[in-house]
Amino acid sequence: MTLNAFRDALALRKKLPSMEAFQAANRALKLYLKQQGLLGARFGFLGGFHLTVLLTRIALTLPPNSKAEHLVRQFFKTYGSWDWEADMVSPIPERELTYKRVQKKEPMVILSIEKPVANLTFNASRNSVEVLSRAFRLADEMLDAGKGWAEVCGSGPNTKQPLDVFLESHTTFIKIDVGYWGGSCLRGREVLGWLESKLVVVRQPRTI
Repeated sequence: MTLNAFRDALALRKKLPSMEAFQAANRALKLYLKQQGLLGARFGFLGGFHLTVLLTRIALTLPPNSKAEHLVRQFFKTYGSWDWEADMVSPIPERELTYKRVQKKEPMVILSIEKPVANLTFNASRNSVEVLSRAFRLADEMLDAGKGWAEVCGSGPNTKQPLDVFLESHTTFIKIDVGYWGGSCLRGREVLGWLESKLVVVRQPRTI
């Protein structure tokens, strides 16, 4: 963890009205992201600290006595309809936004708290933002329809697994085989991680 991230974490703890409800909601949402394959900052999705920042904003906009289920419901309702292209997320709603966004390079902006203020989601792409928004909207619709949490996460006994849903909704795939020759296995893993992180910038192909 960087020094700035540590200072952000301390600032968030001082702001939160109820740590018990917040931690329960955080664990539930982290499970959801993991089950849906949306947990991974280097792939353009959300990491643990991104989730904390997003949930903090929700906790600060709801009454202090809100329960974990209220935080989860409002999380999906808020970020499922969030205009990521136009709006930035600051964990502290009343704080004035002075960050200068580079629109073409930053399809998603989640801001840090302490100075220097920076965009925490620098690996996000337009594709990954659309996937997140679509998943949050679907989760909100399922909860509105009275679906159980296991079904929303995709882990219910009679629920299609997220991977099966993905394979059914996409018909074209690209397979990339990578070979590494060198004396260091660690270096090989670093190269693979670098390559995986760059795949998020692949643009949506156009049909002519």
